[in-house]
Amino acid sequence: MNKNWLALLLAPVCLAACISGKHKHNRHATVVLDTVEVKAKKGPMEYQTTPAKIWEITHTDIGLSFDFIGKTARCHEKIALHPYCYATDTLVLDAKSMKVDSVALITEDGQRVPVDFVQQEDELKIKFDRRYRSDEPIKLSLVYTAMPYASASGGSPAITDDRGLYFINTDHANPLKPAQIWTQGESESNSHW
Repeated sequence: MNKNWLALLLAPVCLAACISGKHKHNRHATVVLDTVEVKAKKGPMEYQTTPAKIWEITHTDIGLSFDFIGKTARCHEKIALHPYCYATDTLVLDAKSMKVDSVALITEDGQRVPVDFVQQEDELKIKFDRRYRSDEPIKLSLVYTAMPYASASGGSPAITDDRGLYFINTDHANPLKPAQIWTQGESESNSHW
């Protein structure tokens, strides 16, 4: 009998907690908010859209040898990729501060077949002899020299330098500081090497 009385005493307390002012929800209420206007800034922080994804890179191997004094890297790169969705015969890669020597398609038996390419400003445009579909993976071989100190450094307010590949005291000018080479790629700077 005591349990029933206790339940009768606690029921109003629980009911009051459920309908207190803090917990009332009106599903039909409409709230009108102030109008907000958003504009892109002009200048270096201008809004940039994401480029269309045309190729899917599935694997990259890179061999590097460094010129400590010249602050360059000789690069031999292999890239495995396929068209992301639609068939295409053109591949455009970022190639900032690079001198591209050769581009070749690697066949299934390991042969390297030269491919036409044009390097303009910061891009490498590769033109294949036919269109590849998304279910046709290919492998490319690229030989180039990365020269991250050959052009002016850019960056952003957060990261003030965008070389991507850094040579620290590689001329041994400071005998108390070790020579170092390191990378800081973030989203764009790796395209310098």
